[in-house]
Parts: sequence; structure tokens; C-alpha cells
Amino acid sequence: MHAGITGEDVIAEETGALPGSADEAAQPFAALRLGFGRARLVVAVPSAWIDVTRMADLADVARDMFRRTRRRLRVATKYERLTRSFFAQSRLRDYRIVPSAGATEAAPATGLADIIVDITTTGATLAANHLKTLSDGEMLASQASLFVTPSARAPFGPRALAALREIIDRADARRAAKGLSVIDAALPAADTAKTEETALMSGHRKKLEALGCTGIEAFTRVMGSARGETNPMIKLRAECPDARIYAVAHYLTSNGAQEVRVQALDAVYRAQGTTFPGVLRRITGR
Repeated sequence: MHAGITGEDVIAEETGALPGSADEAAQPFAALRLGFGRARLVVAVPSAWIDVTRMADLADVARDMFRRTRRRLRVATKYERLTRSFFAQSRLRDYRIVPSAGATEAAPATGLADIIVDITTTGATLAANHLKTLSDGEMLASQASLFVTPSARAPFGPRALAALREIIDRADARRAAKGLSVIDAALPAADTAKTEETALMSGHRKKLEALGCTGIEAFTRVMGSARGETNPMIKLRAECPDARIYAVAHYLTSNGAQEVRVQALDAVYRAQGTTFPGVLRRITGR
């Protein structure tokens, strides 16, 4: 398979590769993080374990438990591969995995396990089951992502690459446009001889930039009146953050604009700073 959308925790558990590990480079990678389905994979222990706040404390508990009772610390989880990798990094050895297919957070209360490794979003379910996360017990932060397989494992032909590029470019364009709108307005100009740059030096550009607007364009245009008089105007167009639209409109109408038109952006395609070239390098390894 060339690509697919799933949670980062799912791929990490399937491959057994924690973020930053040597094995990660050869595995499917997140070409685009999609911004939804956010969660964290964490180590959680009973809240009553007040002296256990770090992984080092948990390792001490596991070691002492095994020394005194010959029983290993029981860890309920469905993320067995990631748990073993993370615990090895944390030098926690005296434990055993208790496979969990669901309701993992209830395992300590029911006596099936001592601690858990599970996914959480707000932490509310953990707290409801009298569990707490360790300060350094977060294994990974996960969200829904577009995963792509390196070419060494799934060779890409021209059609597959073209399709992947279109998907990524479309997503880039939608992300670039998020929270932006285009404003159009006409402001009175002192005379028609002013060049574009001179007109902008009136202070409008600086004010719009201070309000977060970009891509500011302006030109002087002579508009006719019903009585044949000329009416020089500065036509302005800019991309502005949605959160500042009212402030922009208020400024422009206070400076002579009769109306300010606002149009939400659906997509902004750019030649530079796009995601696909980096994805292509990861795919090909070059």
C-alpha cells in the first residue's frame, strides 16, 4: 500500500517504532498531520501512589515488588510493542504485559493489572478511574495523519506519485487558506498622479500589516461621477486574518472607504514552501 489515513499510534504500534528511533526511517511516515483525532499514549498509575511521579520511580516500585514477592508489575495495554520499547528506554524490566482489548483504564480497579498504558485525550477518564499520568510517561502524541510508505517497500510509479502530489497540494492549499479572507476596498486619493508606492506610503500599508494582513496590493484608479467629475481612488486588496476583519473594515471605513468587501478563501496554492518536495525525498531516500 502506498498511502492511507490512520492514527499515529496505530502505525507506531504496528511497526514498534517510537518517534526518533532508528527503526522509524524505514517505516510508513506521516506526510500530513490532519489536525483531528488528537490523543496521547501515556503510562498511568493509581493516584494513591503518591510517591510515584516519574518513570524512574515506577522502575523502583517494579524492582522492589519483584524482590519482595517474586511477582512482576502487571501492565494492562493493547500497545504491547510500544510499551516494551518505551520501558526498555526507561530501564524498567520487572513487569509483564496483560493484554487488554478494551476498558483498559478499569484494569487496576478490578485487580487485573497494577498500572496501564493507554491512549487519552483530556485525561478525564483516567481521573474518573483514580489514575494519574507520570510526568515523563508520555510515549507519543498522536493524531490522524496521511501515512506514506517509502519507495523501498512500495515502489511508486508516475501515476501514484501524481495522485499523491495532488492530495498533498490540495491539503496544503486548504491549510494555507484556513482563517484567511480577502478584503477589497476603495479609498480616496489626493490626486491621480500618485504612483502605487506613493499612495501606499499614506500609511494604509503599515496599518494593514500591523493588523496582520499580507499580500497587500494597491493601485490608483480614476472613477467618474454622474456629473462628469473625476474621483481618484486607491483600490486596495489584501489577505487578512478572519479574527481581524472587523478591525480592518473599521479602519478602512473610517478613512473614506464606502464599503469593504470580504470573501473567505477556500484554498491558496503556492509555488514555494509546500510539503510535497520533502515527502518525495522521504519516499525515494534521496
